[in-house]
Amino acid sequence: MSKKIKQIDKLELSDDEYEKEIDSVSDEPTTQPTPEEIIKINNKISGYVKDWIECDDKIKEYQAISKKLKEKKKIQEENIISLMNKYDVNDPIKISDGKIVKNISKTKTTLKQDVIESALVELIKNPEKAKIMTNFILEKRPTKEREYLKRVKNK
Repeated sequence: MSKKIKQIDKLELSDDEYEKEIDSVSDEPTTQPTPEEIIKINNKISGYVKDWIECDDKIKEYQAISKKLKEKKKIQEENIISLMNKYDVNDPIKISDGKIVKNISKTKTTLKQDVIESALVELIKNPEKAKIMTNFILEKRPTKEREYLKRVKNK
């Protein structure tokens, strides 16, 4: 096990440690903050930013490690499945804490404009109306908006 993975194993984050702080101040200040309050606010934001950057760096590091592990796992999975199929092995493979079972899952692909349109043409036998209906459906899709921070590194 690599040194970085051992560090991840030791990482324990307490939910209590990262509770969201809610100021007793409303979103829109009613009075202009004093210079001392501005300094306190800036210091508080600076602390949050430093912690946020540290978390962002750790997440990127862990994601890189996770990506490598997933790639290795995928190769081993392909090797195992290939051998199981080649030798017609369908029984579960017993391991120390349970078993490994070969499963087959079927999922639907994403619903795209051309799929919707061709299905409607097939159903109503009118390409013009099918196109209008497809556009209507796509325009009615709800949009979701959220605010977030994005880190942009200097070039």
